[in-house]
Amino acid sequence: MTRIQNIFAAIILLLLPASCLKVEQRETPPEDSPVSFSYPVVTAERTKVVTGSLTDYPEEEQFTVFAFYSPGNFNGWNAASGTLYMDKIECSYDAALNGWKPSTTYYWPKNGKLTFAAYSPSQLSSDAAVSYGEDGFKFEGVQVAQTQNDTDKQYDILYSERSMNKTSSTGGTTYSGADINFRHALCTVRFKFRSSQNYEGGTSTVIKRVEILNVYTRGNFEENIKTSSQATYSATPEWTAQDSPVDYPAAPSTLNQTVTKDTKDLVGGYDLILMPQMFDHGSGVHVTIKVTYDEGAVLGKVANIDLVNGFDSNNDGIGDTYFNDGTNDITGWAPGRKYTYTITFGKYKILFTPTVDPWAEGGNSSEDM
Repeated sequence: MTRIQNIFAAIILLLLPASCLKVEQRETPPEDSPVSFSYPVVTAERTKVVTGSLTDYPEEEQFTVFAFYSPGNFNGWNAASGTLYMDKIECSYDAALNGWKPSTTYYWPKNGKLTFAAYSPSQLSSDAAVSYGEDGFKFEGVQVAQTQNDTDKQYDILYSERSMNKTSSTGGTTYSGADINFRHALCTVRFKFRSSQNYEGGTSTVIKRVEILNVYTRGNFEENIKTSSQATYSATPEWTAQDSPVDYPAAPSTLNQTVTKDTKDLVGGYDLILMPQMFDHGSGVHVTIKVTYDEGAVLGKVANIDLVNGFDSNNDGIGDTYFNDGTNDITGWAPGRKYTYTITFGKYKILFTPTVDPWAEGGNSSEDM
């Protein structure tokens, strides 16, 4: 199964009205059209603007849909407000349709409105307990990859905003359909390196290994949709009940990367898909970046960059350099964010420059440590 990385998707529902409200499989009359899904639109940011090919979403991928029927405007995902219409329905690519469709046929209700939500990939339901309700999605017992080689778990997890009060297949983006905008439940981390100067006498710095220590890899995701107003979508997603910390390698094997004045990605350019989390795990345990490197004839030097206390530049056991103002305004990784850590080797100390970007669009905050 192909895994989707670093995208936001809009799933387009091509639906025509019919007379049946009941969820069932039945012979399709000639005048009816079943629910189908055209190519998901891969966008550079979470908007309704098509920026790429319609075939960017892999045909091998499956996504899963929930739909809720209400007689009027959506007023809550509960029995008092309506009826569950599609319950965890997987959609797969159909070559004849040139799009995605569920295995069971569904039709627009003649009256009332539908509200949709979806997650991707469908594989997630085999790896965690997936549910949807009043507060949105819950993914319980999620186990993400613990190494770069753990390919079965190394995939992005996407969940959608609610697409509310749809009555027909009109009002979409470039297509006629009900838009479903995906968000990332995980975060991504990337490393860059540079030197502040070329050392004299042929001295060079060679990166041997980069690890992130004490990283949680198991937990529960909650979308936490705000229910005070059902007219608009607003949520505060979070990860809870986290455990299974590991020392996560940023590259799957030993490196021999020479650091130069030019800023360069870690060899291989790995974007690590990690579980969002706070850096302070309690009891003095902090998420820490460990860089092992050779400097000239001195082999196996180690720099530990504590993401709570900063880098210990004078080896006195106290993190004393992080940002210019001595504070750390990045206290953890958040869902849907991309973090780039640029580590600069200077003559007397190592500088540490983290930046934070939305996963798929520009904008950042950058400070030297």
